[in-house]
Amino acid sequence: MADGTWTDKWHASPYFSTMRCAVALHQHGGSAHRATMARAVDWILAGQHPDGSFGRWGGTPEETAYAVQTLLRTSSPGAAREEAAARRGVAHLLDHLSDTGHRELWIGKELYVPVHMVRGAVIGALALAASRG
Repeated sequence: MADGTWTDKWHASPYFSTMRCAVALHQHGGSAHRATMARAVDWILAGQHPDGSFGRWGGTPEETAYAVQTLLRTSSPGAAREEAAARRGVAHLLDHLSDTGHRELWIGKELYVPVHMVRGAVIGALALAASRG
C-alpha cells in the first residue's frame, strides 16, 4: 500500500503481513525496492505507542514482536531510529512476557488467537534483539 503496509485476509493487523513482505523484499528484492522498504519502516516508526508497544488498536505483544522483527531484520547495524524504536519495543515485550490475554487478531470463521504462534513471535523478536546486542 502507499503508506508502506501490506494486509492479508487472515490477520486483522497489518503488522504481520508488513513484517513478512518487508523482510522478503529486504532479503531478495534488491535496491529497486529501497523506497518501498523506507515507507514500511517509516510507517512502523510512526506507529510506536508512548509505552514502546506497536499495534493497530493499541499496543499488543504480538504486533510489537512483528514490528521489532521488521525493524531489526531490515535495518543496517547502527541505524539509530530503528534501533531505538526496537529497544523500546523489546522493553515492552519483556514487561509483558507473561501476558496470556492476547487480543484476537487472526481471522478464521471468527477472530482467534494462535497462542503458540504469538508466543513464538515474541520470543523470536527478543532473540533477534539479543543477537544484535
